[in-house]
Amino acid sequence: MTAGVTLIPIILGSDKTMVSVATGQTDYYPLYLSIRNVCNTICCAHCSVVVLIGFLAMPKTTREHAGSSAFQNFKRQLFHSLRTCIFVHFDPL
Repeated sequence: MTAGVTLIPIILGSDKTMVSVATGQTDYYPLYLSIRNVCNTICCAHCSVVVLIGFLAMPKTTREHAGSSAFQNFKRQLFHSLRTCIFVHFDPL
């Protein structure tokens, strides 16, 4: 049943990016996808190695609640839920 099947690992990456123009200092986490682990020199030379899937916006709060464990847990759950929604509805065709 598995004759001719190829396993391709998917590597996801994300980093925090702040956009301050017309967004009110909203934090965004760009979500990148690659099918292989690529070093920086190859990534810079071949732009199509990493694909941008989307920007995940994270809510802000006051300084009073920013360090609370409840808010941190909420942001973590939101981040994982957004990634799940993207991949459940992802259709490469």
